[in-house]
Amino acid sequence: MAQNYPKNFKNCAVCNYWGGSRQVDTFGQRVTVDSSSSKGKCLLQGGPWKGQEKQANNTCNKWQAWGALK
Repeated sequence: MAQNYPKNFKNCAVCNYWGGSRQVDTFGQRVTVDSSSSKGKCLLQGGPWKGQEKQANNTCNKWQAWGALK
């Protein structure tokens, strides 16, 4: 089941450094993933999770808003 997250929700699905499959809505306000357990690699260079598979609903203190959001 698809999961939606608002742009200010600080989890991997909304993070600039998450490499998982996701879509942004027409207004750039929400991110949609296939499910909250969808996985993608952390792309933050030098970050604590670099290169590790992380679920869309995971969090960390290096979060940065995805550039596709407005």
